[in-house]
Amino acid sequence: MSIKSILYVEDDPNIQMLIRLFLRNEPYEIITADNPEEAQDALLSQSFDIIIVDLTLQKDGDGAELIRTIRKMPGYEAIPIFVFSGFDESHFRKYNIDGLIQRFIRKPAKKNILIDTIRRFHDTTRSQK
Repeated sequence: MSIKSILYVEDDPNIQMLIRLFLRNEPYEIITADNPEEAQDALLSQSFDIIIVDLTLQKDGDGAELIRTIRKMPGYEAIPIFVFSGFDESHFRKYNIDGLIQRFIRKPAKKNILIDTIRRFHDTTRSQK
């Protein structure tokens, strides 16, 4: 399995650290961004295989708008995006981004749910190549 580059957009440093711990023994390079501006800078400076976004970024904008922006960026129209949020799925639906993401994962997620979600995507894209 090749190393996947993941952009994780999350404004809570404790949750960033937890996700890094979850994925530390997996073949993933994790780059974090605290807000949409940092995320866009990261997306322009390197390529990512997977993007994980928190919907409620407290400081500078929301995750749903970031997802809409990412989908318009050249090269990111089809990159898998997972929403990782503390809200339930009914609240998530209000953001109207269902067609722009691959999966909604509710916080707090168990380690195996997050890893299985990423692996399932990786296995699916590998078999399509």
